[in-house]
Amino acid sequence: QVALKWPNDVLVDGLKISGVLSELLPDGRCVVIGAGLNLTISADALPVPTATSLLLCGVTGPVVTRADRALAGYLGELRQLWTVFTAGDSGGAHDAIRTAVAESCSTLGQQVRVDLPDGTRQSGTAIDLDDAGRLRISIGSNGSTQTVAAGDVTHLRYE
Repeated sequence: QVALKWPNDVLVDGLKISGVLSELLPDGRCVVIGAGLNLTISADALPVPTATSLLLCGVTGPVVTRADRALAGYLGELRQLWTVFTAGDSGGAHDAIRTAVAESCSTLGQQVRVDLPDGTRQSGTAIDLDDAGRLRISIGSNGSTQTVAAGDVTHLRYE
């Protein structure tokens, strides 16, 4: 079971296998994207118990043994999405990307805690992604919501 954990993780059966970070450069003309994919890490070498690797998921062949194959696949998919994203939104392409992300996002519907960049913390239920991909959280029983553009999200499975 592959899912996205907002804002930047890819999970397999609830375990992190990949992460993506991006930053808009100050002049606003470029985005720098960094990504990591756990290919061949063994169980005893995992950095945390909530991580996994393609090898541990039973994936075999060149995509695991040759990092260039994994990178080529990743870049091919990224290029397709980037082309759609930068081509304009005349046909609703941005909404289609947002919808696809929302459908794959395991964070939605979960009780979450978000540690925000300013050091504050917010808890509630992740309810949706807005048009810009920001996470909308329902807070308390009064129906108030908060929209989060960045933060460290923890799924509160047991709280």
